[in-house]
Amino acid sequence: MNSGTNLNNANLFNIAGNYGYNINPIAGNSVDDKKSLGVWLNAKSKVTDWLLVTIGYGMDQNKSDNFGVGNYESNSMIYSNFTLPIKHGFAIMLEYQNLNTSEVTGVDAEGQITDTKDNKANVFGVAARISF
Repeated sequence: MNSGTNLNNANLFNIAGNYGYNINPIAGNSVDDKKSLGVWLNAKSKVTDWLLVTIGYGMDQNKSDNFGVGNYESNSMIYSNFTLPIKHGFAIMLEYQNLNTSEVTGVDAEGQITDTKDNKANVFGVAARISF
């Protein structure tokens, strides 16, 4: 069972995206275990002494039998990282992510999904890394 709040008594799991899941037994709600399948993999290659490339894929799929509107059916991400080592453990990193989340927008009387909405985003990032 996962439940918890921060110091302002906010439900952390609703903030984290589990909207619609009953996870607060203290308030009298039932605790619904959610079945899921997740996969993550990546490959890294040192192209040259000054360039490392990483590509990867990650996904999770909610395999529950009973969905509610606002639940998330699946998430996926394709990403690539380009690391440019400078010297003395310092590196600059560039990252691209393609994100996709499938949100349940309709269910029938048995909780089976009848309609979903895909939320997509492309994210670009720059970071610095120091290894010691």
